[in-house]
Amino acid sequence: MYIKTIRKYCQTEKTTHTYFRLSESYRDEYGVVRQRMVLGLGRLPELPDFDQKVLFLERLNELIKGKPTLFSSKDENVEQLAHYYYGQLKQKKKIDRASDATDDFDTVNLNTLKNKDIREIGAESLCYQALRQLGIDHYLVKPFDISELVGIIQESFPLLDNSASSVDIGKEKNEIQILVVEDNKMNQKVIGTMLKTLGYSFDLADDGISGYNCAKSKKYDLILMDLIMPEMDGFQAAQKIIDLYRNILIVAISADNMPETKRKAELSGIKDFISKPVRMEELKKLFAKHF
Repeated sequence: MYIKTIRKYCQTEKTTHTYFRLSESYRDEYGVVRQRMVLGLGRLPELPDFDQKVLFLERLNELIKGKPTLFSSKDENVEQLAHYYYGQLKQKKKIDRASDATDDFDTVNLNTLKNKDIREIGAESLCYQALRQLGIDHYLVKPFDISELVGIIQESFPLLDNSASSVDIGKEKNEIQILVVEDNKMNQKVIGTMLKTLGYSFDLADDGISGYNCAKSKKYDLILMDLIMPEMDGFQAAQKIIDLYRNILIVAISADNMPETKRKAELSGIKDFISKPVRMEELKKLFAKHF
């Protein structure tokens, strides 16, 4: 699911307001990718910052999975709204109630665990139980920011001298040259916010031609490439960029994840594929895999 913006003119206030809808992509009986509204979110005045809206969508998607999560948002507004609209989705029967799970982790005896239990409990809950039984107090999800590690160390050892915490250990992230080729402004903001949250800087191109020109003038380590764009699509842009740099990593970002599309992307020189809407966890896996 993703958030779609709608602009509406208010006759009484004589001004235009932005409204938000929770939407999803689907494929009709003819195989055409279409969009539909799942739930109206109103104007979301509780989340004035764009970054908050991205976190809200991430948190709501986690709840929709129907599994308990270890990662709750530190933003109280985000957390409350995510649970509120999750309740709205259940009430309006927009999600399958059979997939719902409790909000608490069950206590599990790992020594007597059977295959059936693993399917019912879920991998994340089992991971949590294993860590607690092993006496592990903290853990980090790769790739992690150095500030997360420093925060855990300071929390565990409050009397430790933190004068060395300003040392720049995150230099490697800044050295990764990233180009995002995406024509949709909303998707640009979402992907950009996620990359910044992970600690990466990036350049932006609005279409395939601009992406190709950027790649000609600067060598990138990673190119995130939308596939459906005007004038020059992602497949064509990837082929032209591959002619310049044979070993460059180009990753497709597309709502069309059908096997034939992935095959066409592979033939264009694209080495990996991320489905839209892009999720933070997918980006983390991408960087952990290739860098």
